[in-house]
Amino acid sequence: MSYQAHRRPYVDFVNDCGGDPTGVADSTPAMNKAHDILVALAANPALPKQSLELFFPPGIYALQTGLANAVWNFLNVGTSLTLSGVRDTSIVQYMGFDGPIFGNLFHFVCRDLTFVGVANGAPDTGQVFECAAQVGVIERCRFFDIQASYAVVALDNAQWHIVDTEFVDCGCTSATRGVVYANVCRGVIIENTKFIDVGHMNGITFSTKTFNNKNWVRITDSSTGTERMMLVKIVGSLFDE
Repeated sequence: MSYQAHRRPYVDFVNDCGGDPTGVADSTPAMNKAHDILVALAANPALPKQSLELFFPPGIYALQTGLANAVWNFLNVGTSLTLSGVRDTSIVQYMGFDGPIFGNLFHFVCRDLTFVGVANGAPDTGQVFECAAQVGVIERCRFFDIQASYAVVALDNAQWHIVDTEFVDCGCTSATRGVVYANVCRGVIIENTKFIDVGHMNGITFSTKTFNNKNWVRITDSSTGTERMMLVKIVGSLFDE
């Protein structure tokens, strides 16, 4: 196994979980195994509070069926989780099923990963992922051709920083959410990030949206009125229309 108790536990999606980097076989069973390994490490009382990492080696990983565990609950034990890869060559493909909901994390990072859909006219996923944490970072990631019914990424509770990331030809079909949907967060910073509809940048038509996208970014407070967003900051970012 790649993970070791004496250092930052590092779980290899291929070697430890059985993911298929060719994109032919369904890699959902590997995601289920990754869930079991990571949650077990987080809950192990013999280990200190963990900084866990799930690494996707270069390859295409097709998620062709639904996850066994929709929610990856880390039990609020101070666990930090990083999803990582090799940018442009570590690709996770969504083929009609929802990505995980990461719950009760202290710190969450998603870096150097590419996420794609199948562009077949049907929703690729409800969400690539949803996460509730104290602090969250999405950096150097790319999201291509993803049609989401809920949000491409759904962010809850944390102070979130999205930086050096691209959303290209993505869409959210929900009028009340968006490609990036942040709800009851302490703050959201979007920096050096691009939101682009390549297929519709013809210099003439500016009202057409990929997948009839409703919103690039949607930020909301609690429906109960008891919680409020503290900070929203957009720096050096591009919205094509």
